[in-house]
Amino acid sequence: MKMSWYNVRVCRAHRGAGKLEFITAYIFAESPLEVLKKYRSMPGVKRDFKGHTPVPDIIPLSPEETDLLEEKIAKERRISLNTAKRTWYYVSID
Repeated sequence: MKMSWYNVRVCRAHRGAGKLEFITAYIFAESPLEVLKKYRSMPGVKRDFKGHTPVPDIIPLSPEETDLLEEKIAKERRISLNTAKRTWYYVSID
């Protein structure tokens, strides 16, 4: 299967009891199942899908969105494109 980027709605952890806060992350993987495997190893995210935390939205990016994302990662220089593909990329939180 071909590797591609997925837009993932990440539920952040350590925000207080019962509070849900979401941010956007991008994960490069072969399938949505592989995205979930990477998601489960991300620090600072809620992973209790049996409890009150919803399963993350996982949306594949189009080729045009992929090009824009990779350009953004390269221009920001917060993380290399290779590292982002191996791990994940968070949208900058201001």
